[in-house]
Amino acid sequence: MADISKWSNLSRSLLLPLYFRAAETKRDNPILIDDKAEEIIKSLDFDFSMIDGYNIIQTATVMRESVFDDLAKDFLAKNPESVVINIGSGLDTRFFRLDNKKVIWYELDLPEVINVRKDLFSETSRYKFISCSAFDEKWMKKIENKNLPILLLAEGFLFYFSKDKAKKLILDMKQNFPGADFLFDAVTPLQAALSRLNPALELMDVWFKWGLGYTEELASWDSHIQTKDVVYYFNPSFERLGWYSWYCLLPAVRFGFYIVSCALGKK
Repeated sequence: MADISKWSNLSRSLLLPLYFRAAETKRDNPILIDDKAEEIIKSLDFDFSMIDGYNIIQTATVMRESVFDDLAKDFLAKNPESVVINIGSGLDTRFFRLDNKKVIWYELDLPEVINVRKDLFSETSRYKFISCSAFDEKWMKKIENKNLPILLLAEGFLFYFSKDKAKKLILDMKQNFPGADFLFDAVTPLQAALSRLNPALELMDVWFKWGLGYTEELASWDSHIQTKDVVYYFNPSFERLGWYSWYCLLPAVRFGFYIVSCALGKK
């Protein structure tokens, strides 16, 4: 079994979406199906039973992942031959759900995570791993085929870090990947503060450190960063939410969690 005993708390937090995808796959009428997640869980030496039972958090997570899938699919439909860079990828398996046999896909994460990924999957000419902190600009120099359309993904990642770190990363990416598309999820400052009450995050001893109040803030960092779309994925009409639907009618919740699609300037 792959050893994750020495992972940091932040790296261990990536086990949450992994488990939630696997659990979702077993449900009737799942929001998404991820057989690879089930395979990975069986390969890790970790007691996943402690994560079981967080149904509303599981539903919210896979709703978010489903929207990310759809947005990435749209990009690949328009740009079949392209480069996708999955930042803070953890043990994400999106490549296996979306692979169109043409895309070049990079998984970027810390060495402790990439070492485990290498135990689980093999690199190919189109599926590559980069062992590096996302905040170390060195990884940006390792990306090949920069002449192709580029999609940068950062799901469940940026809000774990300070605004200054998030800002520097985004500006560095704009400098190194001008014209690239960037998809990331954000929370409001209120939801960042409330994350300390999230039982699943408390279990991993992590919380959100940055809340993005308005997408206009991105343009204030650099006027060439253009917000293309904002998707609020807590849809109160979603039948799987059950009685929690009323909760999502609250503006602080309904508009507290969202996915941002932006363009990092022009080539």
